[in-house]
Amino acid sequence: AYQWFKDGLPLAGATQARLGFSSASSEHSGNYAVAVTGSHGSVVSGPAPVAVRPAAEPAAPGHLVNLSVRTAAGSGGETLIVGFYVTGQPDKTVLIRAIGPSLAQFGVTGVLVDPRLQLWSDASVLTENDDWELPPGDGGAATLSHAFLLTGAFPLETGSRDAALVRTVGVGSYTAQVSGADATGAALVELYDTTPGAGARLANLSARGAVGSGDFLIAGFSLSGNVPKTVLIRGIGPSLESLGLTGVLANPHLTVFRDSAELAANDDWGGAAALTLASAQVGAFAPSSASSRDAMLLLSLAPGSYTAQVSGVDATAGVALVEVYEMPSP
Repeated sequence: AYQWFKDGLPLAGATQARLGFSSASSEHSGNYAVAVTGSHGSVVSGPAPVAVRPAAEPAAPGHLVNLSVRTAAGSGGETLIVGFYVTGQPDKTVLIRAIGPSLAQFGVTGVLVDPRLQLWSDASVLTENDDWELPPGDGGAATLSHAFLLTGAFPLETGSRDAALVRTVGVGSYTAQVSGADATGAALVELYDTTPGAGARLANLSARGAVGSGDFLIAGFSLSGNVPKTVLIRGIGPSLESLGLTGVLANPHLTVFRDSAELAANDDWGGAAALTLASAQVGAFAPSSASSRDAMLLLSLAPGSYTAQVSGVDATAGVALVEVYEMPSP
């Protein structure tokens, strides 16, 4: 027996060994998989990306745009740290937001009531913002509101204590750090490419935070373009000890979603040669051993928006790192 899926959801009536369409259109773009069931059980294929574009439209390789991370944030050791790397020329203008109070409108409870946002390069603070409508910080309310509209970011209410800034940056590594003055709560960090497809681009995203019972480390990312793109996604816990961290997540589980549907998952990476090679190609640090219980996925995905979620197996808790890398084009 067969059942085909598109973006993690079953396709009605698609129960044959072959999946075909009488004609192709953009609505058929997505990630396809098939579940095959027999007397010995079932097996599900990995996602196969399909992108459909008009014959006259040139191929546009996808890139990472609109990155986000949601987890708990606070002060001191509970500061939420999100890293990203910019590659290419010329310089890139980015919009960065630290959302706390405005998460309440989406039904999120226990939010960080007054997030503070700092943009770091190496050991220096480039700029910072506390309340988005007030200085100090790059942008100003009018500039930021325009950037929200330009990038499709949801608007922030007048008087909200969320933080945001606009900054032009060159090639290199940066971190956005979000803290709360005297409390811990749920926070969302968003990073937007204000000029996707033009010059420099965002090459990766990483975020370190606490994972606990019912608390996940969630990274969202979007792929632009009109052809599939391969990405390396990692959920690191045990290997963080080799970097000097303590209290790490002993057994992370990594799941990738398209909307709310699961596309792929991994528990232990198992020392796979393809994952070792991919990590080296993007400059990611090597796991502590082939038997470490870190989680990784190497996926080719159709253009669109996705989320990578890191949780603890058997409700374990600890510090984890989620990373999304754009693989170089062949």
